[in-house]
Amino acid sequence: MVNGPYTDQDRWEEESGFSPFTMATVIAALLAGAELADLNDEKDFANYFRETADCWNDTIDHRTYVTDTTLAKKHGVDGYYIRINPFSDIAASELGDRTINLKNHHADHGKTKINELISVDALVLVRFGLRVAKDSIIVNILKVTDKELKFV
Repeated sequence: MVNGPYTDQDRWEEESGFSPFTMATVIAALLAGAELADLNDEKDFANYFRETADCWNDTIDHRTYVTDTTLAKKHGVDGYYIRINPFSDIAASELGDRTINLKNHHADHGKTKINELISVDALVLVRFGLRVAKDSIIVNILKVTDKELKFV
């Protein structure tokens, strides 16, 4: 909990930053820890874990949801979750045309706009109970993912 929901190494791109998947995972872990603390009559720990989980959950969209991008306009949605936001001090909505050179690609083949790295694994937010499936943000990520991955 020293770094908050910021990860030093995301599981796919081997990048550091805020990732919807990692954030959802640590939030779920905090909530599980709160349940264990309750079972062991550690009410202060349980409350601290739940409050921290709520606080981090409230920041997921701020950190990883982009709006009004070229890709969003192309697919007729307000926005979508991105895979990683490497900046701890820049909201996803303020990333603009900043790029990232993904470590698991050769040379500059991994260079891409951060706001074009779609987070397919953001659906874990629904699986972990942090968002509802009908949430417009979740529906948006499904629309973008389906359209970008579809082969005809």
